[in-house]
Amino acid sequence: NAVENSPAQGADTEVGALNVSTSNNEHSTSSTSLRESMRRRRSSLSQLSIRVMNAIKKRKPTLRMHFWFCISRLIVTPAIVCLLIIAGDCGGILNGFPNLAKLVVIVNSCLPGAQLIVLTLKSRGLSESASIVAQVYLPSYLLSVVTIAAWTSLGLIISTPNEDGSSFCNR
Repeated sequence: NAVENSPAQGADTEVGALNVSTSNNEHSTSSTSLRESMRRRRSSLSQLSIRVMNAIKKRKPTLRMHFWFCISRLIVTPAIVCLLIIAGDCGGILNGFPNLAKLVVIVNSCLPGAQLIVLTLKSRGLSESASIVAQVYLPSYLLSVVTIAAWTSLGLIISTPNEDGSSFCNR
């Protein structure tokens, strides 16, 4: 019992408590500095977002923006997907994939963007941004009637086997 209550052991306990206390202070200091750093980053991101939104509010979608959005989404993306499917089919990589799956991928790639982003922007109180995005989406939806039909036709040609059962690449 005398060994348990020796002065040397009491000093060790106090030093241990001091170390734990110092460790907790360092942890709280580091977590406080981490919180402060995250708060500053959020603040700078918020300021950047506000500046970008103010710049966007000042201008309406231009013809160039409409053209790029429609071309990239309705022509370039499906063309890349078709080329990848043709390359995979001719290279034998897609041998085990069902033909219907290839067609679905092609048709999916030629669909216009979803209006979900407009709804999300509106629900976040960004009505001006939602209005601009909706203005860009409208021509895309109108043109997609033609492009979906064209890409679906091409997708059928690519994905449907020939009469002899061979693929588009005669494999």
